[in-house]
Amino acid sequence: MGWIYFTLIFLFLLIMILLFRVYVTIHYIYEDNENKLVIKIHLWKIPMIHKTIDLNDEMWSEIEKTTQNIPEREQEINSVEAIFNKIKSIKNKILEIFEMKPLFLPFIKKIHINQFSWKSKIGTGNAGSTGMVCGGVWTMKGGITGILHSYTTVVNRPILIVTPLFQSKYAKTELTCMLSVRLGQTIYAFMYLLRRRKQYSTEWKKNKV
Repeated sequence: MGWIYFTLIFLFLLIMILLFRVYVTIHYIYEDNENKLVIKIHLWKIPMIHKTIDLNDEMWSEIEKTTQNIPEREQEINSVEAIFNKIKSIKNKILEIFEMKPLFLPFIKKIHINQFSWKSKIGTGNAGSTGMVCGGVWTMKGGITGILHSYTTVVNRPILIVTPLFQSKYAKTELTCMLSVRLGQTIYAFMYLLRRRKQYSTEWKKNKV
């Protein structure tokens, strides 16, 4: 009889563990020379992973390359174009992921977005181009939050702020996203993707063409 009780207790504990939620917090910040990504993973309230990643300043190095040795007015135009190209690139990469929804949808639908905050301050040094860039950033943020509402469960209302700095040349963006999913669902999704890795690879290549 003892082994029956042991088995029942073991199964009960296993089910409870699988029902625990895994919390993933993603924090990205760009300001001047600081460009980093911080990822934290908690199982229930137990910290599991805390990783800080220093990122290359691709966006503003691209802008600097496009504005070297050219007149000030052309620098302004090229800076705005470079920013819009970067915005478009970010949006396209996100869409690429969600276009794989036949594979990911069963898992994505179970993700809860517990917190989403995205605050930006932008100034190009010119009032007109600053307004244009801020409008583009608003469009990108609205599109991304729309995708989150469509494919995940958004628990709390996202906080989106874009502050234009009309007389300054400055850029800062800070994004915090906390998402959660049950441990059992995470394990199932991992096993599911392993089984369909061949189809995943084929569809990804088609989307890249």
